[in-house]
Amino acid sequence: MTPISRSARLAAVAAAGCLAFAGAAHAAEPGYTYVEAGYVTLDLDEPVDSLDAITLGGSLAVTDRVHLFATYLDGDADADAFGTRFSVDTTQWTVGGGLNVPVAAGTDFVGRLAYLKVEAEAFDFEEDGDGYALSAGLRSRQGPWELEGFVVYEDVEDEDDTRVELGARWFFTDALSAGALASLGENTGIGLSVRYEFE
Repeated sequence: MTPISRSARLAAVAAAGCLAFAGAAHAAEPGYTYVEAGYVTLDLDEPVDSLDAITLGGSLAVTDRVHLFATYLDGDADADAFGTRFSVDTTQWTVGGGLNVPVAAGTDFVGRLAYLKVEAEAFDFEEDGDGYALSAGLRSRQGPWELEGFVVYEDVEDEDDTRVELGARWFFTDALSAGALASLGENTGIGLSVRYEFE
């Protein structure tokens, strides 16, 4: 089974779970105007072993069905080359837009297109690249919980990756929430975030 087919199967399970959950509780609507901050740790391919980073981001609902979003990542990656361990300063900007369409009570299908800008620096050497990302999946807000499942494809400087992202979020109030996200693919990782939504 190829990585893409595994991703498709995981996305189907996530979608079914979100839809099943949609009928189990009183539904609110997923929000698309918010700010958030978080932390991510990623297990990457050689020569880079891992990346730990902070993230800042936000989203703005332009209409009931269209939203814009942006994220900023700043972290350090551990690398190993020629028997030497060293750190790589890494930053990434993501800017894009998305379409959100209701498919069930409290549940939206979401499709997104984004531009990526990546910069890396080590030993006073700098390298950067740009690319794009496509994603599609479901967000389901039910009571104090929000669940999501997405298939994400990224292509940066002819290096591509397909992964599944599964997340859960708990709302302490109608606006403030904390969430966890797992990224499953060629590169795996987990993330934690705090989000504040605006009406």
